[in-house]
Amino acid sequence: ARQANVKFQIPEGVSGPEQVTPEEIDDWSQGPSRIQALSDCFEEDVKIIYLKDVCHVDDEEAVKEALRSKYDLYYECYALFAGRSQWPFVRYVDMFSVFEEARVVDRTGGRKRMEKRRLHMQDIHVMITQTLANHNGGDPVTAPEAEGDRGPKKKIVPEGNPLTRPQFCEVMLRAAISWGDDLSASAAITLFADEIVAGHLLQPPLAPFPRGLAQRAGDYNDALQNSSRTLKEAWERFGYSSVAFQRLAQLVRLCDRSFTSKHVASIYTLAKVPVVDDRVSTAGDTRGLSYSEFLEAVSRLAMVWSRSGRMPACCPQEDGSMRGRRWPPQPQAGFPVKERVLAQRLQAFVQRLAERMRPSVKGRIAI
Repeated sequence: ARQANVKFQIPEGVSGPEQVTPEEIDDWSQGPSRIQALSDCFEEDVKIIYLKDVCHVDDEEAVKEALRSKYDLYYECYALFAGRSQWPFVRYVDMFSVFEEARVVDRTGGRKRMEKRRLHMQDIHVMITQTLANHNGGDPVTAPEAEGDRGPKKKIVPEGNPLTRPQFCEVMLRAAISWGDDLSASAAITLFADEIVAGHLLQPPLAPFPRGLAQRAGDYNDALQNSSRTLKEAWERFGYSSVAFQRLAQLVRLCDRSFTSKHVASIYTLAKVPVVDDRVSTAGDTRGLSYSEFLEAVSRLAMVWSRSGRMPACCPQEDGSMRGRRWPPQPQAGFPVKERVLAQRLQAFVQRLAERMRPSVKGRIAI
């Protein structure tokens, strides 16, 4: 998991795209446009995060650099959970599932017996509510003093409010520093990204996607070109919203008890190129997928699809996780991708999609 982020770091002051020949593009390259988009989001988020509450003032610059170097992992974690929650927000109640699925919640039942590198659920609650309180109106909110009340003012904690992306990142920073309390703040943030975010959360079927394949000629791009007619028709029908994309997964009968609509919703948002604000109207509507984003989303579905139509059996654990399930072989972040195998699975999936999109003979009405 640690190798997933080795080659990625948002350069300070990103300039124009570098001239890179297609042969030099790595399988896991993010590409200059996505790096620029991540840089824009990082610069916006770091202005909003209350670093003075997260770490000591002397550690702020080191914490910023640690977040910069691992921002792609923290962003994908945000996209994963916001997509299945209330994109582009994460509902208050859904924040707890982040740490449940990361398997960092202590279950010993008491602080004295609490295992190392674990978080207590009450502490997670405090991290979330403190972050929300700090960002409510830009400053910590306090209740007005009643007449004659000389006691200290009490903070109004806006429980139930959804979290924005900067607030999500702030909670993750707080959690990382608490989780790695024997490390420096910057080291804890880096290790938490590698071991917890990449090692536990960004795993199949929601593992990082080898985006470098789409940036160069090869079997993957050939498969996309050969299937372009079906893919463009599917994009027009299913790419304009998350709800429409869910219908694509239903059409090919991809979902079951182990691969659910939540996974599909996360794939939809993971495929999106980061933007500072995804809302496109005052009503809160968000943009659909561009054609290139749709191709990545479909490719992600193809990577977990089985030709037999049956998903691999899962093995639920006592903590509710799905460790030990057998997905079809997946690309391993940081390692060379078996591009031909991926291209063959993509072509087979698109062929199945084309069959399912074809009007049924029984459904036609003779005129």
